Amino acid sequence: MPDRTDHSEGALYQSLSVGGHTLELRYGYYEESDRALGEPVVLYPDFSVLPLYDPEGRPLVSAVQEPCEHYRPLLAELPEDCCSDCIHYPDTRAEIAVCDCPARRRPDTDS
Repeated sequence: MPDRTDHSEGALYQSLSVGGHTLELRYGYYEESDRALGEPVVLYPDFSVLPLYDPEGRPLVSAVQEPCEHYRPLLAELPEDCCSDCIHYPDTRAEIAVCDCPARRRPDTDS
């Protein structure tokens, strides 16, 4: 269990098992210039740069990443413009999840 009181750079925030992958979320800075703004933040994987898929070919996404072209908000009148607000995001409480959108499934899978 990570020490949630340690927010120093490189400290473990959480270890997650999602879609057959084990991911470690750590504290750090997205940009070197962010150091001047204060304490490190939780760094989420950039799945647009390094995509990961579950065994059925569905992509992993983070709750806070920008939505794709298939984004459909849970509430049309209150779009949040992040993946966790999309009807294809299975658990709005999860920080990283498997996207259920059929159009985003990796094409080289049979399912």
